[in-house]
Amino acid sequence: MKTDGIVGESTCIASWNEERALPVIDLFYEVLCEQYQEEEARLTRAQVDIPQHKRRRYALYADDSAIRQFKQQSVRALKEQEGAAREWLSDSAIYAAVALQHFLEADIRDLGLEQAQRLNIDTFTEDGVNQQMIMDVTRSKYRINGQAFSLMDELEREGEGNSRAAPTPAPRIQSFRKNVVEALKKCLLGAGPMQGELLRVLSTQLSQSGLANIARACVTPQIVVSGGHQLCSYEVSQVSEAAWEVSLTGMKSGFTSYMVTCGIDLDPDPHPCAAASKILQSAVLRFSVQGTQVLGCVVDIEDNVAIIDEAGQQIPLERFPAPPVALRLGALRAPEEPERTCVQSAMSCVRQKCLGLD
Repeated sequence: MKTDGIVGESTCIASWNEERALPVIDLFYEVLCEQYQEEEARLTRAQVDIPQHKRRRYALYADDSAIRQFKQQSVRALKEQEGAAREWLSDSAIYAAVALQHFLEADIRDLGLEQAQRLNIDTFTEDGVNQQMIMDVTRSKYRINGQAFSLMDELEREGEGNSRAAPTPAPRIQSFRKNVVEALKKCLLGAGPMQGELLRVLSTQLSQSGLANIARACVTPQIVVSGGHQLCSYEVSQVSEAAWEVSLTGMKSGFTSYMVTCGIDLDPDPHPCAAASKILQSAVLRFSVQGTQVLGCVVDIEDNVAIIDEAGQQIPLERFPAPPVALRLGALRAPEEPERTCVQSAMSCVRQKCLGLD
């Protein structure tokens, strides 16, 4: 790769993003620590017996040295993100990227601990598949190295999709689950002796757990819908000898009423909307194996809310009550953008570094 005249410009985009990102990173960990402190206080006031895994989580996020280390990891990760090369990131986009990266790294780190030290209580099958993925398989769509899996589509093609009187036979469900797991294991053969660990990591993300991380990371109005359809889809592909890309998508559509669950002076009554409304949250993650480590990187994250009123017009997001995090982000001061030519020149260099194309 030719680097003459690009190295300095690449440094320019990295330093600008870091300067803009630092207060956002500080705010993310401030909010996260506050949430855990409030949760612990609420459970204590209610005299609830707090599970040990939650106590460990509360203690970790009350540890100043751990928070400093997390912040340093967030800065390093943001510098390496492909998204920083594609466009200038807004404060909300930086917040979402930092949050999702931290949640991903936390999940990976937790799986490397002994059960008595973990912050989560996920369980796994004998071959290392997260039980949450096993439960989600039959109600989700998967594409693994180009091979599609959807029990819902199979039943619909067979004319069984609308038959509520005849539940899907258990052997059919077990066979479908086995086929998906075997395809995933085959896809991860390139990990060699780390296949089992990589399987644990990926199967955790290829479920509602992964989508929940995306929802926690996004900084848009928190909207609860009534009715409609919900589609969860996941895609896994091997992109190099020891790297895999994972796409997660959760989409709600066809609903005709909604409620906003945050903000000041909230109206608790549901609001009507057109069935063309959609809420889509998705992310692209990249995993690699380096020695005895599984590494995860957020490549992209998207949060698209499109609420259509009964007149067929999309309601601007500014009309919804802003979540508290968004209000606090709005109070941050961002630096001025450097010259646009710096971004355009740096794009090739940063993208090649992220994708390993140099």
